[in-house]
Amino acid sequence: MKKIITELGNLKSIPYMLFHEEGAVNLPLVIICHGYDNDRFEGASYALKLASEGIASLCFDMAKQGERYDGFIDNITCDADFGKALFTIIEESYDDIETLMEHFSKDDRIDGDRIAISGISHGANLCFYALKKNKRLKASVPILGSPNFTDLITYSMEKESQDQFIDSKEVELLDYIKGLDPYDYLINEEIRPMLVINGEKDDDVPAKFSKEFHQKILLKSKDESSPVELFIADEHHYVSREMIAKAIEWLKNNL
Repeated sequence: MKKIITELGNLKSIPYMLFHEEGAVNLPLVIICHGYDNDRFEGASYALKLASEGIASLCFDMAKQGERYDGFIDNITCDADFGKALFTIIEESYDDIETLMEHFSKDDRIDGDRIAISGISHGANLCFYALKKNKRLKASVPILGSPNFTDLITYSMEKESQDQFIDSKEVELLDYIKGLDPYDYLINEEIRPMLVINGEKDDDVPAKFSKEFHQKILLKSKDESSPVELFIADEHHYVSREMIAKAIEWLKNNL
């Protein structure tokens, strides 16, 4: 009988759940990032399935989310404020990822050289950003996110172009997003394995952003095999069993 251990803990104010097989030693680890207005429990089913396949998995409450919610929404007065808050969550949550990686890479249960990241929706956006910032991550599976932060915020703010950001708060937001945007780095510099998963019918985070990204990667790769794979499911902004099965099988082959 296979036993899965679930460890609930708190590391430097970061609530987390670690899943692994009983007696785990030197296992690969996948850090799972949840979506906006959710918590570490969103990825629990995904994490348990990974653990049952011999891959340790770690879910945590992202900044200002779950048990760490600080009431920030009460200070939101406009769409630009909300956009800034969303990407501040990404920036601060990346610092949490560094803290978690530093801690668990020294844990005998985990192989510090085989750590990957996956995420759902806003957590997927964090995956793209983390690849830009952290060279130790071995692979990534963003689900329902966009590698292009600038185009995503333009779409979300219902703008046809960046020229329509006129209000001072909107201009400030756009400048902030451009400073975080991992898009150019991922196209020009990234060589690590990545599986990008989106939904064809998704109106929240359209698949077109990932499709355009993948096409640019393929053009850059030319005759060489590309480390970036794309899977588009026939779904809306919803994580299906097909997506999770695809992600797990891919991670088994790339960790």
